[in-house]
Amino acid sequence: MFTGKNMTSSSTTTRRELPALLNRLLIVGLDGATWEVLRPMMERGLMPRLKQLVETGTSGILMSTIPPITPAAWSTFMTGKGPGRHGIIDFERYDPKTNELRFNSTYEIRERTIWQILGEKGLQVGIIQVPMTYPPRPVNGFLISGFETPGTQVEFTWPPELKDEILRRWPAFSFSTRWRRKPFGGLALFAENLDYIRRSFDQGVELTRYCGEKFGWDALMVLFKLVDNLQHKTWKYLDSRTAHRDLARSELCTGCFAHLDRCLGQLADYARSRDATLFIMSDHGHGSLDGKIQANLLLRDWGYLAIDRAKQLQTRTEYLLHRWFRKKKGKFASNDGIEHDLAIDWSGTRAFIAHAGMCGFLYINLRGRQPEGIVEPNDYEHLRDELIERLLQVSIRNPAGELVHPFAAVHKPEELYGCRRDEYDWLPD
Repeated sequence: MFTGKNMTSSSTTTRRELPALLNRLLIVGLDGATWEVLRPMMERGLMPRLKQLVETGTSGILMSTIPPITPAAWSTFMTGKGPGRHGIIDFERYDPKTNELRFNSTYEIRERTIWQILGEKGLQVGIIQVPMTYPPRPVNGFLISGFETPGTQVEFTWPPELKDEILRRWPAFSFSTRWRRKPFGGLALFAENLDYIRRSFDQGVELTRYCGEKFGWDALMVLFKLVDNLQHKTWKYLDSRTAHRDLARSELCTGCFAHLDRCLGQLADYARSRDATLFIMSDHGHGSLDGKIQANLLLRDWGYLAIDRAKQLQTRTEYLLHRWFRKKKGKFASNDGIEHDLAIDWSGTRAFIAHAGMCGFLYINLRGRQPEGIVEPNDYEHLRDELIERLLQVSIRNPAGELVHPFAAVHKPEELYGCRRDEYDWLPD
């Protein structure tokens, strides 16, 4: 979704002369926001400021990326290029040369970003918690990195000294997307989680005003990541099909969106006071989770993927110990070999899903590319076509008893992104 509004006013704020017809630009990112939630909120009078912006500006539906997920979509926004060009298709990246999974970062973005381009033109930029901005890179202005930042113990700002200033002014500043759970937490804990999200919205407004005035700006962006988190955790209380089942929690959720609307109103007022055009956008939509498909189990049953049973027992035991003793790895922590998660027996594996979210990323265990590849290069294309045909033919019955095809589409990356396979080994097969 997006909505744009020219918020010019008669403000006499002094700033250096900009190119003709160019106002300041304030961009507000609502991660995962969807009209399916926002329009009913506006119609109920819960989001009057957003409704005003929509009615007096320009709004519409944007096509997201493939896959339509946070890292791919925001990287596409920042570069103006598709995932096959900028290099980010997921939070994780599989390295076929080492069989390791690595978390993507700014170092993996292969194209120049809008922040670099504007800075090279002499324009000042401000970036506040936009995904795929960690580690922070130098910009002509300021930057506070996104939620993938491991924590406040690392460097997360440009200029570096801004970090200490933020932590002094906002001692509770955090990159956490937490949603606390505990036995018998009930409605009180649910409300506490929503209060944490509301405070994150307030923090975004405060950072925008404070850093914007401290550094000055021509283009400034702030992103509200926890809009997405809110919907992930509370969708059944927002979905019109199920919200009536728990009206108390549903009202708490709609109240959180009403608070977001007040924050959007404050940002709209700030944009107007600075003669700025306001642009509000999301990276992808949202919806219900009706089930999960374990594609690697299919590959195993079809004979493409072999499991090392001893290694599988070891990894499952380690996982349970981590769960029981809370010794979990930090967010976006150190890398592991893919076999740590999947317990793969490479000697009998021809194909596997290396990482998955709402999309699965399938790789061929290709001789000459992977350390223990067994698929001959001459068999590569035939195997891909064979897998595509089998995956598209899969059918299951949903809870309503209807026969459905869980894999709506299976793409070859060069057809999807227009790239050559020999130039992009990091892409799935």
